[in-house]
Amino acid sequence: MRWNHPRLGLVSPAHFIPACETSGLIGGLGLWVLAQAARQQVAWAAQGSDLVVSVNLSPRQLASPSLLHDITSVLREAGVNPARMELEITESMLLGEDQHVLSVLRELSALGLTIALDDFGTGYSNLAYLQRFPIHTLKIDKTFIQDTDANRSLAELIVSLSTLMKLTAVAEGVETQEQLDWVAGRGIAQYQGYLYARPMPVRAFTDWLRSHA
Repeated sequence: MRWNHPRLGLVSPAHFIPACETSGLIGGLGLWVLAQAARQQVAWAAQGSDLVVSVNLSPRQLASPSLLHDITSVLREAGVNPARMELEITESMLLGEDQHVLSVLRELSALGLTIALDDFGTGYSNLAYLQRFPIHTLKIDKTFIQDTDANRSLAELIVSLSTLMKLTAVAEGVETQEQLDWVAGRGIAQYQGYLYARPMPVRAFTDWLRSHA
């Protein structure tokens, strides 16, 4: 997600998403992003690239009483297989073990969507969350991946935890070959970061897919 500002050029979501959160615009924006991603997943699948597409879910969206209805409508309209869509949440959204959050995540999971816990290890890292909530994927924060080998003990623990609980581990922020070697050496099958590819528009990514098929 980028804002193509006429004067400033491409603006990072780190700059405009917080404003959308506080103003209440994030609900509509989040659903629009999900709809775009769902339609694009269907288009890529039709071209032979049946990718799993991940979309971030904001705290305001998760708290919305209409979230389940809205997401169900978006998925139905796009004609996407829910199993090929993943929703990413952060640990802070699970604080207090709110019954509403638990119910919504269980219902979203029942639709066939997978749930990923983003930036794991930087917040509360409450292991009870992993048992109580329907989490399928742990995304190891880039601060651990980009640290020195001697300081990656917490990342090692998260990988072991993922294996024990049969969760998918994803390494974030892989930018060097050394980091990738470390990730691969720990049996982490999925990673993201600039070493693999930088963020790009749909058309550029589609061309990239064709050239790497």
